[in-house]
Amino acid sequence: MKYAGMILRLLLPVAAIVLLVLSMTHEGDNRNWLLMSGMLCSCAGLWLNIYFQRKEKKQ
Repeated sequence: MKYAGMILRLLLPVAAIVLLVLSMTHEGDNRNWLLMSGMLCSCAGLWLNIYFQRKEKKQ
């Protein structure tokens, strides 16, 4: 479980960057969906990092 959390913590910011770059360069109907998905990945990554940092700090 520890490795799955580490991989998820690394992949979420990368996915957020990719989706946000695609939303900036894409000229179509999916632009808002890409932007929303990128922001969601970014927020989820931040919350996950905060959660694991607090969990490690308690131990």
